Amino acid sequence: FCAAGEAAAERVHRWLRSDASAVDPDARMLALKLLLDYRGQQLDLGRIEQLIAIGHELAAAPGVSPAWQGRWWLLVLQNREWFGDAAGTAQALQQAQRLAQRHMLPRLRFELACVEMSAALKAADLPLAGRLFREIDALRPAIRPGRLPHGLRAQALYLAMRSEFGAALQRMDLLLALCADMEVPRRDVGPYQVLRADCLLALGRHGESLALLQEQAEGQQGAQ
Repeated sequence: FCAAGEAAAERVHRWLRSDASAVDPDARMLALKLLLDYRGQQLDLGRIEQLIAIGHELAAAPGVSPAWQGRWWLLVLQNREWFGDAAGTAQALQQAQRLAQRHMLPRLRFELACVEMSAALKAADLPLAGRLFREIDALRPAIRPGRLPHGLRAQALYLAMRSEFGAALQRMDLLLALCADMEVPRRDVGPYQVLRADCLLALGRHGESLALLQEQAEGQQGAQ
């Protein structure tokens, strides 16, 4: 993280705390999201907590759209989950669910269904996961292509847990086709390719699975 990036982050932080009543409230939420993403990459817990406190104030301010209020609680949910705060995760999930239901926000409901699917699979709650699988399918037509991979991955994991590896592979092929159309960088689709390799292995297509993993290993660096 370079000095110029730090200076820019500090300017955004000061601007968020200033009297910027003439600025569109949703634009302020977007700036806050970018700043939270930046501090999250640094794992700077102190500043993250400061930003979340600011975000709660801004999200409750007049003029903020329900969509951005929902996105804010989804960000908080993801942050709390990443740092292992179970109580904070549950609170953020509840707030986001209320907004999604009250304002009929399909994108938020889709994202939440993916989050809930992950929790259901970790708990081996297949009935709940099956309901969420159907909800993701029902919401897909209303979701922009860039958000669909999250749902397709969740569905593939559910199908794999049910040992329906052929169906899981079909979901992964669709997911990767979307990524190709959107020109997602190769290193960023690595986790998806690993899941696809798992499906190939379970189907007995060992050579294809190994070749796919070897191909992915060549392009991965650092944490990837």
